[in-house]
Amino acid sequence: MCYNVLMKEESERLVTIETKLAYVEDTVERLSTLLIEHTGEINRLKAENKAFRAKVGEMMGSIQETADQRPPHY
Repeated sequence: MCYNVLMKEESERLVTIETKLAYVEDTVERLSTLLIEHTGEINRLKAENKAFRAKVGEMMGSIQETADQRPPHY
């Protein structure tokens, strides 16, 4: 009788551990997917930021050139 009770308890513990492991594996998989998505988004935003900074640099250079020119009535 005691042996059956112990086996049942061990079986329940094993099921609990396996259930928790399944949740952990699922969480790790979802986090991995999110990490891949976020890494791609960060890379896209970095490229976009670089392009904007280059455009602003061009515009600032153009403004500086215009400011250095004498008005036509001189």
